[in-house]
Amino acid sequence: MTNDRERFTEEWWKDKIPPGTTAAQEQDFKEFWKTARPLQLQEALIEFREAYLRRAETGERAAYIEAIDALARVLAWLEEPFALSDNDPAYRWWCDLAGHLRDLNFGIVANAFNCPARVKGLSTAEWLAREKVVYAIELLHATGITYDAAARQVIRGYKLDNVSKKEVLSWRREFKKGKVTNRRAMKFYDDKMAWLKEESAEQLQWNAARLFDEAFVSELLSREILERHVKAAFESRRNPRGE
Repeated sequence: MTNDRERFTEEWWKDKIPPGTTAAQEQDFKEFWKTARPLQLQEALIEFREAYLRRAETGERAAYIEAIDALARVLAWLEEPFALSDNDPAYRWWCDLAGHLRDLNFGIVANAFNCPARVKGLSTAEWLAREKVVYAIELLHATGITYDAAARQVIRGYKLDNVSKKEVLSWRREFKKGKVTNRRAMKFYDDKMAWLKEESAEQLQWNAARLFDEAFVSELLSREILERHVKAAFESRRNPRGE
């Protein structure tokens, strides 16, 4: 398997290197690529996360556009032979999504966003957000506390400042009675309720204790670390032998 991949990678390189390139130039480019690619990937992932963090400032649509553009760069900078070129139909299809969102700013609606008829109702994202809250309440209740206490704890833990205890408990009743029409959210709920019934008291306590933990974010996804890596890369290019 390794030999097959190495041969495939070599064929990929031969296709990318311009005719007339000397062996020394090719080797130098490969060495540069080993350093440049991870830095480009790191920067693209930072931009992806920054798009999410700035969405309240830029607006949801603009943030999605920035995120799609950033992930397109990730696809382009993957390790050979997995990187996608600008001419790859699948790559262009992904980039088109950002274009479709930009078109909405000018009143142009792509076919992907057409629907038979607009209806009033919550989006899937909103239903999934409610399902997350309901699951948290059920998990805490399974550890032995009341639904009222669980609801209060979830509101504090998830910082749901504009939502009341009465409201989140009404969401719980909707899911419990199977009145939620969003199939994906309902499937998530059913799967998690089945899991709760099977788990041990120790496992429930362990999950409840980590319910409101902040998501781990690698320190690599910071501008400061990126700039440090870029500086080190340039230094190594100037002084390849550490001179």
